[in-house]
Amino acid sequence: ISDMAKLPEGVLYADLAPGDGQPLASGDSVEIGIRGWLRDGTQVDSIPAQIRIGSGEVIDGIEVALPGMKPGGRRQLVIPPGLGYGSQGREGIPPDAVLVYVVEVRTVFR
Repeated sequence: ISDMAKLPEGVLYADLAPGDGQPLASGDSVEIGIRGWLRDGTQVDSIPAQIRIGSGEVIDGIEVALPGMKPGGRRQLVIPPGLGYGSQGREGIPPDAVLVYVVEVRTVFR
């Protein structure tokens, strides 16, 4: 975690693959691959998703990490509870869980 950068919102990230092309911005429609784990390694998500960045279709920690990524890029995220599922949690995710995600930008629809 010490070699990860930190977004102003508090998400830690590391680019695993830079991708190429024009960086993503709020309002772009994208297909992404999402894989998520609890810090103990328990997998909680593994889905493709087609979203518009900034529309609130994914948790805030993923939303804030997408702008600046490029098509083909892959980024690891460490998401604090307040940008994940918070004090409510959800099925399979306990309250106040720190989440680890890998997000891959598969397609950009412009």
